[in-house]
Amino acid sequence: MPSLPRIMIVLWSVLLVLFQVLQSDQHAFGFAIQRSYLRRNLCPPRNEVLKRDSHRTSSFATVFAKDGVLYRQSVCTKDEMESIQQELPGAMKSLTQEQSSIAQHRFGASISKQPGSAILDILERGSIYSLVQRAVISSLVDSSPKIRLSQNIPVEVRLYQKPGASMAWHQDDILYDPPQIEIVFTVENTSDCATLWKVEHGLHSQETHPNSLLMLQAGGPEHCVTSLRRGRRVILKCAYIMEGATFLGGENYKYQFGESKTTSGSQKKKKKR
Repeated sequence: MPSLPRIMIVLWSVLLVLFQVLQSDQHAFGFAIQRSYLRRNLCPPRNEVLKRDSHRTSSFATVFAKDGVLYRQSVCTKDEMESIQQELPGAMKSLTQEQSSIAQHRFGASISKQPGSAILDILERGSIYSLVQRAVISSLVDSSPKIRLSQNIPVEVRLYQKPGASMAWHQDDILYDPPQIEIVFTVENTSDCATLWKVEHGLHSQETHPNSLLMLQAGGPEHCVTSLRRGRRVILKCAYIMEGATFLGGENYKYQFGESKTTSGSQKKKKKR
């Protein structure tokens, strides 16, 4: 018959083995829970991702349909921003001070609509186009129409740098039927300017960040840009229209945009807002 000390040693060894097994099971169980949590939260099923993206799209489309204005950040990819920044200096060589009744001390120039322009490519097929398309079309009952960059209205670069550069309160004139969507894309902003707009629920103020987009429905919210005291702000300005939209032109055109040609010929108009 084994002695008592030997029995105690055997029992102790068995308990030690059991304890190690339990610890291992707990660790494996905990790891399984953690792995399951990460898989569920960091790598959700594709249908859940699509559902979230659809919700985001419908949310900002609803805001634009209701208020006629939408501000979004981080719009373009890194490559798109680099392409815009590389091309802009050439266009900015022809900057001239605008002679507008509502824009003070602001400079602008048209972007040449030549094949190979990275800026035009981004506006016609890139991230800016995609965002505007989703916001506008998702807010319509009939989602079949598409938008396109207006050929009547120039793509422009605008510079706020001179002290006092600003834009007074105004509402964008309607140049198309249905009304165009006007776009302000901020390329650079080290200024203290703020863009303000009025909506049903109050006054909104925003210092627009680089790589941000402000969409405005023509004939929609009143807006302005406060007077610059320091820094500078560089923006791209363009307009999108619904396919099949009718260009109205008329006297409003000369107040809305800078010198440019209409699609029908060489008639030149005057300066914009």
